[in-house]
Amino acid sequence: MIDKTSKEFAKYLVDEDIATFGEFLLKSGRKSPYFFNFGKLNNTKRLQIVCSFYAQKIIQLGIDFDVIFGPAYKGIPLSIGVANAVQDLTHTPVEFCFNRKSVKKYGDVGSHVGANLEGKRVLITDDVVTSGITISESVKLVEKLGGEVVGFIVALDRQEKGVDIGISAAQFCENNYSFPLISVSSVSDIIEVLKTDSMNNAIVDSMNSYLRKYGAE
Repeated sequence: MIDKTSKEFAKYLVDEDIATFGEFLLKSGRKSPYFFNFGKLNNTKRLQIVCSFYAQKIIQLGIDFDVIFGPAYKGIPLSIGVANAVQDLTHTPVEFCFNRKSVKKYGDVGSHVGANLEGKRVLITDDVVTSGITISESVKLVEKLGGEVVGFIVALDRQEKGVDIGISAAQFCENNYSFPLISVSSVSDIIEVLKTDSMNNAIVDSMNSYLRKYGAE
């Protein structure tokens, strides 16, 4: 069954050059023929559209949560934008929260900004994760504030093995937590969009070659 939301989102990422192609050095040390630059969510229109895709996926899957949490830094605008987008679809206010990189010791002291997480079901939102360490760090932040993580949603699944764990982030979640890693779209969806134009054949070949080397089983 074709997931319409995933395919439309993949096309949007390509059309807006958020999905970029060339040669990129990743944090992992790998050289990748593609990179997803969510730093390009630098105006309200783009942020609103991307967050609306997150919201569609959340509603589609029926995720039951109380608060959306965004880990600093890219998760911060996403947590607010996705909360607004879910409200637009459900007509119900949505709480959000994000952490500070360092604890504030004056005024509104503390390690986070926004809703209280104590005893609440928390949906973490981020852009892209490959590493299990990234997931674990975010979960620890939420649990330290008394919340229970019920899901971790990202824009895109790179579908590759993390250098640190040897398995994909989705597999890491499945093996270590009771909540799922949810992706709005995936590298496979990006490839399917690119394949509709023969001018992209070389890019598709390089992406498939990369996945054969580093892709998750």
